[in-house]
Amino acid sequence: MRNIGTVKLLIIIFVLNILESFIAPHLINFYISLPITFLVFSLAIYNSNRNSNPLFAFLCGFYLDLISSSPFGLNAGLFTMMSYVINSYANTFKLFSYIQICIFFAVSSVFYLGFKNLSNA
Repeated sequence: MRNIGTVKLLIIIFVLNILESFIAPHLINFYISLPITFLVFSLAIYNSNRNSNPLFAFLCGFYLDLISSSPFGLNAGLFTMMSYVINSYANTFKLFSYIQICIFFAVSSVFYLGFKNLSNA
């Protein structure tokens, strides 16, 4: 996923949103919620060699808001915050081990799920 193109990323987000909408009703029976689109977007931002523009993250999140049933601006704001954090601490992440990076993405996905559930309540 290094230096993935914009159109390719939007297509991947679209397909993963459909996949997530099919998988989520089955996983909720086991009390599991998996934010696939958020994790893939975060991974794409993390693996890119260039710093992404916050407008790019906002528009990707807004695109996800349009194709999913989430409130407008929720994914846009959260994607923008996530890309800001990843780009701000890009040099710090180079010092981390893989387990620390996994913990960071796990905590950020819990934060994302918490915000998403608060807005839907």
